[in-house]
Amino acid sequence: MLRRGTHGVLVVVLALVHGLVPLVGDDLDKARAALVAGLSKIAKQVVGGTKDSVVALVKVRCDAETDPLVASCDHVQVALQQALLASSVYAFRAESERPLSVEYTKGVLPKGVLFTNDDLAQWRDKQLAEFLIDPRIKTSGGKVALLLTVFDLKKGGVVQQHAQPLPKPDAVDYAKVCELGLLPTFNQEILLFAFSRVGQQVRTGECTELPADPMLRLGRKVGFGVQGAYKFGKRIEWKDALPGDVLSTSNHVMVLTRASSGESGSSIVHQNTQGKRYVFLDYIRSHLVGKITVWRPGATDE
Repeated sequence: MLRRGTHGVLVVVLALVHGLVPLVGDDLDKARAALVAGLSKIAKQVVGGTKDSVVALVKVRCDAETDPLVASCDHVQVALQQALLASSVYAFRAESERPLSVEYTKGVLPKGVLFTNDDLAQWRDKQLAEFLIDPRIKTSGGKVALLLTVFDLKKGGVVQQHAQPLPKPDAVDYAKVCELGLLPTFNQEILLFAFSRVGQQVRTGECTELPADPMLRLGRKVGFGVQGAYKFGKRIEWKDALPGDVLSTSNHVMVLTRASSGESGSSIVHQNTQGKRYVFLDYIRSHLVGKITVWRPGATDE
């Protein structure tokens, strides 16, 4: 049996409504809109509960090995990640570098936490996560629920509980329903990477390397040099900025995590500034207003 790390829990139950025919067209759009609304509402509650702290997110798993949604867990995972990041939850994939060793007992996931004290130390002490989200899918009595458990890795304690109706699994194509369209792929990958590296140095510690590293891994070339000779995709207006967009000035590069209308005070993550050659969470100072170029990473000029 795995040792328990911290016992604070937030359980979010998403009850799935009945349906018999696979959804297409308008019905598919309605199902996706409901998923966007539900997960976005939950994400905003997570923001309030985690108070702008780094959050480790373990994989979505079904409570039972025979659950019909086992093959759809990855789709649900992507949708959940997207909703969290779009709402400015500072989440990263907890298992990208340290997969959990999880075994079903008589076909059912063990109750309680799935991580060990060593896992806890990795996320809390090395990656500076203060919270962890454990999402699970449960099917019972013809209904399905996504159970979201948020652990306070430092203090413990319950945060909040919610319920959100969603379509029944045999009524939807989860690959399509989970395409929420809240954030572009590159934005998601840059954010997931950046939050996983808070407190650590990326490569040589240059500011450009924080967004460039995941972009290069995804096969996208980036251009940067000195005196503002940066190119991280397509230039866009501040009013169109999203979490995960790359920001540059004449001598610095940052990643946007939450935008405010006037630029000043917007949340960012960056490295190699203020004497810190490691990744840290920060905000835009007023003296930079009007001097920032916004890039949509991975996009190209038309």
